[in-house]
Parts: sequence; C-alpha cells; structure tokens
Amino acid sequence: MTNMENPEEKFSLQVQVLPLSLRIGTVAKEHFHRYSHAVLKFLLNMNQKSSGEQSFFNMSETPREVSFVVEEHMKKALKALELAKEPISFTENMWIALQVSEGAAGFQGTAVVQKVSSVLADNNISIFFVSTFSEDYVLVGEAELARALGVLREHFLLQLD
Repeated sequence: MTNMENPEEKFSLQVQVLPLSLRIGTVAKEHFHRYSHAVLKFLLNMNQKSSGEQSFFNMSETPREVSFVVEEHMKKALKALELAKEPISFTENMWIALQVSEGAAGFQGTAVVQKVSSVLADNNISIFFVSTFSEDYVLVGEAELARALGVLREHFLLQLD
C-alpha cells in the first residue's frame, strides 16, 4: 500500500491559489518576432506593479513553437497584434495557478510534481504544470478549481494559503 492509499500517511502539501485568471497560448516559432516587442514591454512593466500585487508570465520555446502562460490583459495585447497569416492562438478557458510545495512534513523535489499530477490525473482533472528554478505551479481550469482543491484535500494534508 502506498502513502497515497493510506490516509494515516498523507503527505503535507502547501498550496497558494494565485488570484489571477490566466490563458495558455502558442505561436509558431517563425512568427514569434511579430510579438516579441509586446512580450518585452509586458516584462518591463511587470516591475511597475504596486507592492504585493501579483503577476504571472511564463514562456517556453521549442524548435517549432513558443508557448505562453499569460494574464488575460496580456492575451488581449498579443491578440491585438495578430496578423491573419501569422496567428497566435489561446485556450478558450481560463486557468488558475496553484503554487504547490511540500509542507512541513512533506516530500522533496520532483515528488511534488509527480504526486500532485498523479492525483489530479486519476480524478480526470486536466492540468498544465509550470516549474521554475525554485517554485512549482499547477494550472487547473477555472471551472475545475473547487473540484481540484477538494481532490487535493482528500489525498494530502492540505495547507491552503
């Protein structure tokens, strides 16, 4: 029996729900130059937000595409630059970021990603995972947020910030 199956041995999981509505988007790599100025402008303006105001931006590049996770206002700015033959596309649904980390008596490193992903996948909750050097975020559809938190409560000793 694994720890996930035995409620007496639940792992501690710290979760912070970011108060932001996010979109996931993509553009073909050969067309990214059309959007680079808007992306740079957005990144430079992120530092001008008031103290305590959160923001979220993630960009990943592969040989074929550039993918984004951006706040709704950034999605609108990028879509405004769209040219008919060089489209940028975004998911229809909004996503909410949950910053996840091991709690005081939790698990280490990549185990956070593996355990959270497995539990949510086993419950048919689609996710998009973003990892940085020091933090992990699981993005869940806005409509699935309450259900995702409920599933995490069932499987972990959830510490919700």
